[in-house]
Amino acid sequence: MRVVPIGLVLVAAAAAACSETPPPRATPPTPRVADTSTAPSAAPLPSAAPSATPPVAKGPDPNAVIKRFRAAAERTEELSDDRTVVCNGEACVCFAPLTCTATGDCVKYDANLAGFKEALARKQGRIVTCESASVSSCGEFRGFDFNGDIHRHELRWFAEDGTLVAQRNVTDYPEYCDGKARVRVLGRLPECGEAQLSETLCGDKPQAVRTPEDDVGRFLKPPAAPGD
Repeated sequence: MRVVPIGLVLVAAAAAACSETPPPRATPPTPRVADTSTAPSAAPLPSAAPSATPPVAKGPDPNAVIKRFRAAAERTEELSDDRTVVCNGEACVCFAPLTCTATGDCVKYDANLAGFKEALARKQGRIVTCESASVSSCGEFRGFDFNGDIHRHELRWFAEDGTLVAQRNVTDYPEYCDGKARVRVLGRLPECGEAQLSETLCGDKPQAVRTPEDDVGRFLKPPAAPGD
């Protein structure tokens, strides 16, 4: 019988163990990550101390002129659709939003002027009856004032880029704000310095040129004091 040294047996056993392929290790599952593309952001952490600097207002209040009219009025009435009636005595003005800004179909300054001149020169079909019409400027704003066509008196104000920002209409009966006013202002009345006449488009009688605030203010004159 052949005797194998014990040391060789141990070495052979160790070599055999090393040559065996170890069993595959289980791969741990990948954790799922929540989709945060539509999730609201986390609330910011409170600062250690409140800031001593108050927030700075961003530009002038676009409704400052209308707010002054409301503050000085004898009475006001809030209606549906963000309309407001402002009155001094029997004189009332209806303030309402310029709804075409939401739909994006407000007339632009160039299109307004070109369309009016084309209609004014028309000899057939829909002919414009013009008592007076003019273009004015007030600061960065441009105004288009038209009076004619069955007591239609309309003043439009456009921003420097041609965007319509306000429109004032006057009729000879209380047509606006559910029959409460014959004067209506749509949009925001711009604030500007001095109004100047730029061009007379038609009419023999020259038009008075006023700032947007002065134009509307003449329809809201304070009631006369007793004895005046």
